[in-house]
Amino acid sequence: MNGITDEIVHVRRISPNDGRHYYYGYYDNPAFNEDGTKHLCNRTDFWDRLPDGDDTCELGIIDIASCEWRKFAETQAFNFQQGAMLQWNPKNPAEEVIYNIRDGDKYRTAVRNIGSGYERILPRAVANVSHDGKWGLCINMNRVYDFRPGYGYSGVRDEFFAIPQPKEDGIFVMDMETGTEKFILSYDEMGRLFNIDPSEKIVVNHITFSPDNRRMVFLVRTFPQKGKNWATGLGTINRDGYEFYLMKPMSMASHYNWLDGNHLLVWADVNGLPGMYVLTDQSAEAIRLNPDFFDKDIHCVYSPDKKYILGDGYPDKEGFRHIYLYNTETGKSGLLLRAKSDSSCTGDIRCDLHNRWSRDGRFVSFDSTHEGYRGLYIFEPDEIR
Repeated sequence: MNGITDEIVHVRRISPNDGRHYYYGYYDNPAFNEDGTKHLCNRTDFWDRLPDGDDTCELGIIDIASCEWRKFAETQAFNFQQGAMLQWNPKNPAEEVIYNIRDGDKYRTAVRNIGSGYERILPRAVANVSHDGKWGLCINMNRVYDFRPGYGYSGVRDEFFAIPQPKEDGIFVMDMETGTEKFILSYDEMGRLFNIDPSEKIVVNHITFSPDNRRMVFLVRTFPQKGKNWATGLGTINRDGYEFYLMKPMSMASHYNWLDGNHLLVWADVNGLPGMYVLTDQSAEAIRLNPDFFDKDIHCVYSPDKKYILGDGYPDKEGFRHIYLYNTETGKSGLLLRAKSDSSCTGDIRCDLHNRWSRDGRFVSFDSTHEGYRGLYIFEPDEIR
């Protein structure tokens, strides 16, 4: 395919080539439906600037066999890194989808039956949904936008903008049926738990339930100051707000993926040594994976059977983004492809590949701009496994 090199898997585009831009977003949300025949997708008319408060993104489904697109909704709560947090509802992954919407000056969650069109609205926007579909994790998306516009939503001012570590804002857990919410950890508490200077403004940048839905992991970051990068801490906590564990103090931590309810794969600095580690929750145990292969940060995600780690990285000096595969049992690793990254989209409007698995491990999908627009692509890793 034009724009792809070193390809040892067969890549095909499943999104239309109609002058519009198609993408899914992040690497750790369920993009494929229950039987792997359909893929969720965001669609926009632009790709070369940040969304503003008046822009709308269309949401739809692509049939993987026919490549037909079908629209089912629109939203003003979206960005180019994570879309609208669009995902299949774990309680009904054949018929229901979850996504965020804007409602006046509030962001909320919509749960929609794509067959009947019936939709119910929940009071807060979700950043993550538990694997059983019962709970949503909610953070202030306006604050995220101020920190990194590519990950938050534009158009609404953060009411806590001037407060570095507010007591009234932080992490909320929301019942996905009733909308009832519980405030489990404030920014004020985070500041003390991570030993952050009270004058430093902080934000939760990413948060995810463990596979057993019992605990959650989150990245807390300081807003960057002139001449100084942000610092990142990694913490875990029970769904009810108890048993906080400081997994990583404020230093460097980045992309992660849960292995199971007790272990987390994460690119981090451990004792001054950056690398890919498997960390044990509520323990100091840290196992470093092959440093010769994992020599840079990637969007890392386990295959459904946990036998493989899939990862995509940032552009090389020629402007190509890579997808890698690593066998956790044998240590065998390799490059699957290099996709040209269009230079029109950089920074917060860039197009990371954000590789992701289907539920049965048959397909891998990714977003890319190697054909000169945002498109959605898939390949079958069984070709080389």
